[in-house]
Parts: sequence; structure tokens; C-alpha cells
Amino acid sequence: MSRAPRSVIRQLSKDGGLGKVHQWFGDKLNTLIEELNETLAA
Repeated sequence: MSRAPRSVIRQLSKDGGLGKVHQWFGDKLNTLIEELNETLAA
């Protein structure tokens, strides 16, 4: 598993953390993460 840059982690924390991410993306979050992983691995 790769680590996010510290600036991204700080911003995510400032904006509401993982709970906010789940609020924004809901049930689509897992699909989004899978698609990002596939694209980045290509």
C-alpha cells in the first residue's frame, strides 16, 4: 500500500477526514478506489 503525501493527509483531515469522504462518495467510494487503483497500476 502506498502512502499519501503529507499535504494530502493534512488537507483531508482539515476537511473532515474519512467520514467526509464517505459522505461525499457514499456507496460509490469502493468502486472509485478500485478504478483508481486499476488506472494507476496500468
